Amino acid sequence: MKYRTAPLTILLGVLLPFILATSTPASQDAPRSKGMACFFVGHSFFCPVALSFDRIAKKSDFPDHDMKLVFRGGQAGTAGALWSSTKARKQIEAVLATGEVELFGLTPGPSDNEKTFKLWFDLALEHNPDTRFFIGTPWARNGAGMETPALDGLVTLYANKCAEVVEKLRDMYPENRIDFLGYGKMAPIMKKRFEAEELPHITTMVGKGDVALFMDERPGHAGPMLLDLCAATWLNELYGANIDSLELPRHEVDVAVMVDEVMAFNAPFRAKDDELDEEKMKDSENAPKK
Repeated sequence: MKYRTAPLTILLGVLLPFILATSTPASQDAPRSKGMACFFVGHSFFCPVALSFDRIAKKSDFPDHDMKLVFRGGQAGTAGALWSSTKARKQIEAVLATGEVELFGLTPGPSDNEKTFKLWFDLALEHNPDTRFFIGTPWARNGAGMETPALDGLVTLYANKCAEVVEKLRDMYPENRIDFLGYGKMAPIMKKRFEAEELPHITTMVGKGDVALFMDERPGHAGPMLLDLCAATWLNELYGANIDSLELPRHEVDVAVMVDEVMAFNAPFRAKDDELDEEKMKDSENAPKK
């Protein structure tokens, strides 16, 4: 089966999802995974981060890491829209039906809630009852042209709004780990530093190549550095990776500080029984591969 991806230059825009995510500070000690069989489905503010996550993981000593991807542009890549699309649902279900997916990741749309995710969770669990789930939310649409405090305020607003949905899902699926990460917080953090001339490697807000924070003003696709640092937060949350252990491009700035800031922002939304989750993760990772 072929999994749909697209060059970043042609990825379509996306509306800001109304749900946000959770994690733990990057400086906190966490069990470092050997990697998992990951399956991510989403849009152009999600799948490019997954591609960076995949590239960095393959260079950073995660021997059991593998990734598959299904992409749909814009709001069509959100969890509810993917479920409503017969073609997309069949494509995704075909991957889940292999029973090999260990980590299943999605991104929400404005109207998605715990009922939306229950549809996907139940489907995944039919094929692998030990599936681990990941919900990630990005930066705001048109963030490049937005005032930084307003952009940051949206991230905070939606993060608080999402906490109730996350807790409902965790109550509904107490036996399955659900990671929830507002990786989009990285955008206002980097934007603030750019405006203060504290990102030497980034020379333009919008443009092409490694020197741009965003690729375009509308809808505001991420540039390479923003993608990589968002991916670093995924690696910390999902694989317990300290940023110093990752093979990242060199930048003239302490990127670990920014990753820590994103993870600290997400910490209040982390599962209360996370220590138990981490023990279960260790058991799963130490179990013999089928």
